[in-house]
Amino acid sequence: MLKLVIFTLVALAGICRASGGLETVSEDDLVKKFHSHNNFIVLFSKPNCADCDKFEEILAQLKQEIEDNLQAHAVKAVSSSMVRLYSPSKEPAVVYFRHGVPLLYDGPVEVDALIGKLIQNKDPNVKELSDETFEHLTQASSGATTGDWFVMFYTTKCVDCQRLTAVWEAVAADLKTRMNVARIDKDGKGSETAARFQVKDVPEFIFDNLVELAVQHLKNMPQLYAKLYNEYPMVYQFKSCLDILNSSLGEVFLHCTGRAINRGINLALRIKAEFPEAFEFEVNTSQIAITDDLHPLHDEDDFMVQRRLNSCLHIRVYRTIQLKPAAPTTAEQAKA
Repeated sequence: MLKLVIFTLVALAGICRASGGLETVSEDDLVKKFHSHNNFIVLFSKPNCADCDKFEEILAQLKQEIEDNLQAHAVKAVSSSMVRLYSPSKEPAVVYFRHGVPLLYDGPVEVDALIGKLIQNKDPNVKELSDETFEHLTQASSGATTGDWFVMFYTTKCVDCQRLTAVWEAVAADLKTRMNVARIDKDGKGSETAARFQVKDVPEFIFDNLVELAVQHLKNMPQLYAKLYNEYPMVYQFKSCLDILNSSLGEVFLHCTGRAINRGINLALRIKAEFPEAFEFEVNTSQIAITDDLHPLHDEDDFMVQRRLNSCLHIRVYRTIQLKPAAPTTAEQAKA
C-alpha cells in the first residue's frame, strides 16, 4: 500500500512538472495559428539553450496573467525555420502575435520586463500610411506639427521587409511615447508618396518631422548634389565605424541632423545587419535651435531672422562581444 502511494505521488509530481512547461507546436500548427488571427505568444527555442529555458520558465509562470490580461496563450516552437521571419538573431525569440501582427520582445530575460512589455503593447503600434492618409496624418507640406515620424517604405514582395515586421513593431513599442512610427507600401497604396520622396529601394527609412523633406522635394536640387547623395556608397564611413568598434573603444556615436539622419540610420542598420551578434545600438532624439538669416530680394526690404527647431538623431553603436587580447609582438617580448 505504501509503495502504491509513493508511486502515485511520484507520478503526480511528474505530471505537474510536465504541465509546468509550454505546449510544443509544429510548424504546421503555427501556420494554422497565424491564419486564425487570435492572440498568442510563441517562444522560438532550441536545444541546449539556457536563455530559452529561462524564457519558457517565465512564460509558464505568467500563464494566468497572460490569459487574464492579454486573452492569449503561450506555445513553444523548437528549432523552427520560421524564427528567421521574426528575429534577426534567431533563438531565443519571444514573439507576441496580436490579430496576426507580430511584436518581437527585445528586453531582458525577466518576469516584470516581459509581462510589462506585452501588456503595454496589446495593440499594434506601427501606423499604416497610404497616399490618401499620408498628408493628413503627417501634414508634411503644410508645416503643421504632428510630432516626429519614423517611416519605413516596403513592398509585399520584399523578403527583408517582411522579416522586419516584428522588429519594426518592437521599434514602435520602444519609441511610442516619443515619435510616430509608420510604414507605407512603395508599390501599392503609397506609390505616389514614394515617388515624391524619391524612394527607389526597399526597405527605406525616413526620419524627421517630414517638413524639411517635403520642402527639399519641392526644390530644384543640383544634379551633382543629388548624384553624390543618392549614389555615394558609404564604404569609408562603414569601414571607419568597424575599425573603431573593433578597437579597445568598442563604441561609435553617430550624431545626425537634417539630411544626414537617413544616412546615419542606414549606416547603423547595415552594421547591425551584417554583424547581428557582435553589435547593438541605442537611439535617442533631440532638437537643436537654428537661426536662419533671410536676405531681402529688394533693396528697400529689411533683413529678417527666422528661428526654428530641427530634429536630431543620436545613435550609439557598441560591441557586445569581448575581443581576444592581442598576442605580444617580438619587440614587446624582447622588452619583457
